Amino acid sequence: MPQTTVSILGLLSMKPMHGYELNRCIRGWNMDKWARIPVSTVYRRLKKLEEEGLVASAIEQPGNMPPRTVLSLTSAGRGRLAELLIELIERTAEPGDAFKLASFFIGLADPVRVGPALQARCDRLAAVRVRLQMTRQRIAGPGVESMTRVLDNTIEQLELAELQTRRYLDLLRADPQAFFALRPQAPTGP
Repeated sequence: MPQTTVSILGLLSMKPMHGYELNRCIRGWNMDKWARIPVSTVYRRLKKLEEEGLVASAIEQPGNMPPRTVLSLTSAGRGRLAELLIELIERTAEPGDAFKLASFFIGLADPVRVGPALQARCDRLAAVRVRLQMTRQRIAGPGVESMTRVLDNTIEQLELAELQTRRYLDLLRADPQAFFALRPQAPTGP
């Protein structure tokens, strides 16, 4: 599940964390809901990411506390995160959770590929929206009100997704430094 991998690598890009803290961040941002990250899979995925060399672990013992494993992102992990973010942007032709997750960590995307990926997404969203608008016009008439409501809702969602994508693209073009400074902030509290 690339979304779990992106979430873990993205969160570890902020700072090294132990598994419990990582799960707390996922829950704190409700990523388990909007990005559909099953908290129960995080430890298994961490082990796999460590085996792949994308995450490194070290044992730390703060004060009189029991030892714990702290995980950090390797340079290979940073590279893989940048690739996965582009994949999430490129493969998503509809509004949805994958793009929400990519946009959450968008400032960490590959600087060379993010602009073309965002433009391609805008183009795909616009093409799908136009096709649906044409379909909506063809089927308009009595007896198909529920179908036209579904199409209208979908068209509206596509317009919003296209607008959101275009805003990222405009920021990237206007101020690349501000675009790549976009970073989520760690949630605070229990």
